[in-house]
Amino acid sequence: MRVQRAATATATIAAVLLGASDCHQTTSQPPPDVVDEMRAVGKVVASTTTEWFWESYTDIDQVVVVDVGPLNPDDAVATAIRTLRQRGWLPIEDVPNTPLLLESRSWAETRIWVEPLVSYEVPHSEGFNDQLDASNARLFGRLHAQGGAGAFVVLTAKSSWLSG
Repeated sequence: MRVQRAATATATIAAVLLGASDCHQTTSQPPPDVVDEMRAVGKVVASTTTEWFWESYTDIDQVVVVDVGPLNPDDAVATAIRTLRQRGWLPIEDVPNTPLLLESRSWAETRIWVEPLVSYEVPHSEGFNDQLDASNARLFGRLHAQGGAGAFVVLTAKSSWLSG
């Protein structure tokens, strides 16, 4: 009887501790309306997510690849930025050879990175989600191989404390 009570008490404590750790899990991802705004920039050729995990925090980024028409990557990015500006997204930093970062007053906790497909590096979750990493690597490999890929712009939305 004593052994059974001890085992029951141990199981109860373990269940409480596991349940308590779940209470502190946080997941952040951009609002669906932000993703809709990205999808309206051009013809959507692909969309996916990337995931990052740190301690008890999961950050899910939304990635949309759009074809905006011009075959030159610089013109394609300029076209995408012009469209996003019309929707209230403004550049907050412009560092050469890096994705352009935009913010909107309507979406204070969300940022959008804009870059041409030709310079996009497929993110890696560092082991958090190997299956998604492999899927994204195949997806972007196929996109790079497509004719007209110079017109493709990658838009990445991040909504979290990591975005600022």
